[in-house]
Amino acid sequence: MSLQRNKDTFRRYVEEVWKDEKLDIADEVFAETYLSHQSDGTALERGPEDVKKFVEEYRSAFSDIEDIVEDMIGKGNRVVTRWTLRVTHTGEFRGIPATGKRITITGIGNFRLSEEGKVVESCDSLDQLGMLRQVGVSALQLVSNSAWCFRVGRTSDSQ
Repeated sequence: MSLQRNKDTFRRYVEEVWKDEKLDIADEVFAETYLSHQSDGTALERGPEDVKKFVEEYRSAFSDIEDIVEDMIGKGNRVVTRWTLRVTHTGEFRGIPATGKRITITGIGNFRLSEEGKVVESCDSLDQLGMLRQVGVSALQLVSNSAWCFRVGRTSDSQ
């Protein structure tokens, strides 16, 4: 798979899955199972259905989504992106009631793709604390809320 095709695959994820809500495209972008590295150092086996649930969770809580790929760098079978997500908090998100606030979330994604052009490994990092501060969550609320398991692709009620 060429480097440009790998970049195009990531862009499909951003533009078609996130922006256009074409969740079935996740089946074309992600391998049936892929390794998802978490910010706490663990790695979880995921699949396209987990991606769909994650996107649905965000889209049910946030509207007016503006997803911007700031930088995209590729080498071999890896694509790394720095992105910005601007959203309005219009629905409950993991126990946090809607605030109506327009917020900005930033992050970096590192994807490794197979020869077939599907994501087989990901490592995502996003500014979770910045996001929560923008919707008015205090540090004390975070510590006291055991539902805050903020793994990428993991909802508070899944393993």
